[in-house]
Amino acid sequence: AMGATPDYALVSLIIPMHWNLTQVQELYEGILQLATEFNIEIIGGDFNRHEGPLTISVTIMGHQTSDALKYRDTALVGDDIYVTGPLGGSILGHHLLFTPRIEIGLELSLHNSVRAMTDITDGLVIDLHSLLKANQGAILYADSIPLRPEIKGDTNALSRALYDGEDFELLFTASPQFTPADLTSHNHRDIYKIGVIHHEKGISL
Repeated sequence: AMGATPDYALVSLIIPMHWNLTQVQELYEGILQLATEFNIEIIGGDFNRHEGPLTISVTIMGHQTSDALKYRDTALVGDDIYVTGPLGGSILGHHLLFTPRIEIGLELSLHNSVRAMTDITDGLVIDLHSLLKANQGAILYADSIPLRPEIKGDTNALSRALYDGEDFELLFTASPQFTPADLTSHNHRDIYKIGVIHHEKGISL
């Protein structure tokens, strides 16, 4: 979410007592597959069992030059607001199947016109608040907020896109000079401009 390259991971698992060895192996095979896909080396962690639910804790370490890192507190009034994909209804399965936005995050980090960035975990509205300074607000364009296909027929689809969370898309601001076509990869097709930062407090739709 800051435009860095992931390098190492620590994986800690607390396994339910009723799980068998095959289930544990299948879980860890999935973790290893994802680590391999993104060239991450698992260098340690912890393992335990208990009577409660499955608990997984992952800590990622990565690298990026200091001038390319993107922060939450660097948005300016007049910046456009973007997301890297559709939102809402993640609990229907997306939260288990999403692809981490590593590639697009790295590419965005190379653009000086991209100012502030985070990822959407708590919901668009809450995470957008985290990008706003005390004297800033935002206008969101309702018709421009992309909806995940699974919820398009839902009468509360827009509300779900605003508040559901666990979307794991990147949320960023950029100067008006930025356009998604500036990106060299195909990723620009998945980027949506959804609003603008302005000088009145609060988020309006």
